[in-house]
Amino acid sequence: YTLALPVAHLSPHLSAAIEALEKSSVGEIKIETLVKARSKLEEIFHNVPFSSIPSLSTVEYTAKVFTLLSEYCRDIDALTACLLLPVYRHPSFPLTKLKHDYGREMEELLRQVYLLLHIGVDQRHSIDDVQRMFTSVAQDPRVLLIVLAHKCITVSQVECMAKTDAIKTCREALSLHAPLDARLGIY
Repeated sequence: YTLALPVAHLSPHLSAAIEALEKSSVGEIKIETLVKARSKLEEIFHNVPFSSIPSLSTVEYTAKVFTLLSEYCRDIDALTACLLLPVYRHPSFPLTKLKHDYGREMEELLRQVYLLLHIGVDQRHSIDDVQRMFTSVAQDPRVLLIVLAHKCITVSQVECMAKTDAIKTCREALSLHAPLDARLGIY
């Protein structure tokens, strides 16, 4: 399989992201799982606003993260996990179905990304504690790339957030994610 998809059947947001990946792709990669994950995302979150950035739909937000991630990571499992992340833990898609359709490795990848995206700096956790949690939970470097892509897109949309959420997002980006970017050599 190659990345040649019937683009007319994709949503406009994800079709552009996958077309960009197709144009810059070298060689052949399997995309069955990408297509299946994209379909599941669009089935569940069609026209649903993204929770922390209501000006974007969940599909639009995920397409932005997918596009950014595909610039740094060509791993098909990481890209599939990016598309499946909003679906993870959704009541209409139980974990048993996820494991059956995508495998145990995908479920573990999503579990680690989900945990890291929900760890925040607050009164109970210092920045050092949270950084240690990041490095202990992320046993796979793809996890950090997915999380950093999510955080980068979230920071780029702070003008659409409530002021308190925007301040919290920017503080976490500066204190937690910027040092991780530096360690990974991503600037």
